Amino acid sequence: MANTNNILRNFRYGDKVIWIIYLLLCAISVVTLFSASSTLAYGSQEYTAPIIRHTLFIIGGIIVAGFVYFIPQQIIRIVGYLSLIVSIILLFGLLLYGARHHGAARWINLGLFQFQPSEIAKISLLVVVADLLSRIKEKEDEKKYFLIILGLTALVCGLIMVDNLSTAILLAGTVFLMMFLAQINWKYLVGIILVIGVVGFSGFKIAQKMVDNHYQFSGAFRRVPTWVGRIESAQEANNDPEAKFERDREGNYQAYYSQLAIARGGKSPLGVLPGNSVERDYLPQAFADYIYAIIVEESGIIGAVFVIILYFLILFRGGMLAYKTESSYTAYLATGLAILLTFQAIISMIVVVGIITTGQPLPIISRGGTSAIITSVYFGILLGISRVQNGKQIAAEQVRQESEENIPIVDIDEVE
Repeated sequence: MANTNNILRNFRYGDKVIWIIYLLLCAISVVTLFSASSTLAYGSQEYTAPIIRHTLFIIGGIIVAGFVYFIPQQIIRIVGYLSLIVSIILLFGLLLYGARHHGAARWINLGLFQFQPSEIAKISLLVVVADLLSRIKEKEDEKKYFLIILGLTALVCGLIMVDNLSTAILLAGTVFLMMFLAQINWKYLVGIILVIGVVGFSGFKIAQKMVDNHYQFSGAFRRVPTWVGRIESAQEANNDPEAKFERDREGNYQAYYSQLAIARGGKSPLGVLPGNSVERDYLPQAFADYIYAIIVEESGIIGAVFVIILYFLILFRGGMLAYKTESSYTAYLATGLAILLTFQAIISMIVVVGIITTGQPLPIISRGGTSAIITSVYFGILLGISRVQNGKQIAAEQVRQESEENIPIVDIDEVE
């Protein structure tokens, strides 16, 4: 009974706002996927199979988050290094044995299930980067750890980029912001921006010309035509939105039907209400990268804004945790996790509304077993940081109160 009370009390120490946000996202995920998974149900010939499978992953994710919640940060730090090594090996394995879907090899097939090594690499790299940043105590330490972080990030993002450019950019951007917040020498950071800018622009121009000349890309560069096409599509969207819409109708069904779903949901503040989506039957990835379109269609502007607020609250609460914690390691880690979750959600949503054309799953909400479990680990770590922080504050307050109660009351008349 005492152990049960201790567990419940420890759960109470966790940040209540983060708990609520996480559970709300889980609930939204199950409700939305019930509508968005019609094409999955049609393919499997079982209407309930996809939603049951996803619900089990969500429940599993909640259990994982609760487990990670109690793991000491020192253990997470050690596991981060080990899992980074494993994920790098697995990413190399993807180049040879990855299960290919829609032209990209992002999954390792183990028979009973598939998983994405990039999801493990993302969280592992953030843990390691947070630890390395926390080790910078003197000015002479800065260059050493900056170069280590730069090398690890380049390796991991380079391996991810082969089949998932948007994830590589998201992860690299998060690491860059972590270094910025850690006040790494601005000359180093400006240097990174200049190098990436020059290499990226030059690489795009060369690739664009090669694509125009019908060069056959292979190996690690096999998705170059896809990258070039997406950048050109984004440029066209800015220059001539109507022309892009017409072109999407001819071939880019993801973008076309997502726009129709948003337009249909925008007719009412509450949309067409859950379960009444029409575009779910036409939108190829309604249950994955484009699930936000179904949210807008079924819940209108109110539901769309509510989801946006939830993700921005993650960034806000993560920043508060970083500000209050006494450990620089947990401060950097909380900041990195909050930035990654929020920015991934932003990318996913702006893809749906047609601003850019590279996809990202909506954290927790989109279908995906690996993504749901690993994202739950993110929340578990954030909640664990808040548990330790709040527990220390409560303990300190109790000591203060006990000290005040034990102070003897002195009668002034007796002193005289």
